[in-house]
Amino acid sequence: MCQRGHRSLERIQRSLPLRLGPRILAGNFAPGFYVKHFVKDMNIALEMADELGLDLPGLACARRLYQHLADGGGANLGTQALWLLYTDDAARERADVDPRTRTTTAGAR
Repeated sequence: MCQRGHRSLERIQRSLPLRLGPRILAGNFAPGFYVKHFVKDMNIALEMADELGLDLPGLACARRLYQHLADGGGANLGTQALWLLYTDDAARERADVDPRTRTTTAGAR
């Protein structure tokens, strides 16, 4: 997105969460909160929701995406690394994530 000139870096940075936007744009995926812990917490929440008969499709989708990232080598990165599912192969390689780990029909479902 940035490389293609669709939006200025400053505009994108303003639209991202206050602390994580600059880190994403700098390629800094060091954990503040680990992907693997976020997946664990989402699994617990989904199990509890199931026990209560609640359907939480948004949470289920987020868990699938983060699990896909974790399975591709991103378990020890920060939650902002979700961006790697939507960026280019080179960025994934720099973050030691399998370049084939990106949003696909299989990863998003």
